[in-house]
Amino acid sequence: MNNLYKHILCVVGFVISAIMLQAQNAHLFTTSNGLSNSLINGILQDKHGYIWIATEDGLNRFDGVGFKSYRVKELSHSYVHSVYEDSKGKLWVGTITGLLTYDRSTDTFTPVPIIVKGDTIQAHISDITEDSKGNIWAASTGRGLLVCKDNVARDCQEYIGVKDIEFLSSVTIEKRISSRGEQFDVLWIVAYKNGVYRINLESKEVSLVPLSDGRHLAENAFTENINGKIYLSAEGYECLEAYDGEQALKILKKENVQAVLLDVMMPKMDGLTALDLIRKESNVPVILLTAKSEDSDKVLG
Repeated sequence: MNNLYKHILCVVGFVISAIMLQAQNAHLFTTSNGLSNSLINGILQDKHGYIWIATEDGLNRFDGVGFKSYRVKELSHSYVHSVYEDSKGKLWVGTITGLLTYDRSTDTFTPVPIIVKGDTIQAHISDITEDSKGNIWAASTGRGLLVCKDNVARDCQEYIGVKDIEFLSSVTIEKRISSRGEQFDVLWIVAYKNGVYRINLESKEVSLVPLSDGRHLAENAFTENINGKIYLSAEGYECLEAYDGEQALKILKKENVQAVLLDVMMPKMDGLTALDLIRKESNVPVILLTAKSEDSDKVLG
């Protein structure tokens, strides 16, 4: 693979159709039996056994029998990108407009103020994690890396140790032992276009992780195994992510895109309207992803 990336415009979250809930049985959950939306961004089982499902139209809690859905009335926005439980059992929820915490005693969500340069702003939270000191870290799309000190959820601040890296998709903590036998944390973040960054939270050193062939990682897929090894993925494709049809059209005019993954149900401009406008300008291959299954929807798509 040469150094030219093949651009794929992604206007969609991860799509999952089934959830394994029992040791011997598989059950299919869709919007027809309680799930608020079939486009899944994240799944978490908390310490009480509840399954939390972040979707593009609400947050769902499954108790083993049925679903309870939380949408814009309870949240800052119905588009939920991430859900995380910290070491104290507090639930953190990342939406397209901000960060919230969940109060189990009142079954309510409280927005966490996000402060950047003295102003309270909105931020699309794409991922959440916690370090060994109890600080909550949030990757955001457009607002960079955010940190909530000491897990008190009073507010989150912009982490100034990382500059000019605004569009982040993932964040994770790796625990290491120093030569003196002391534990310290390494924060890994994935930045769209920039690649993967490693931040030593003890020394504050920031480094861009190169690949063996000299290229920087452009793909936003990585994971950590049970032994603490970090696995990075680089297929030579770069995903240019848009969160509505209007933004997708702007990217298509600026970038050389080889394929489009298009979600039908989007804010501002739906996928079918966006597709109609795309076809007036380009013959780029388009894959439509949707939870709709009626015959009329299939004809339109």
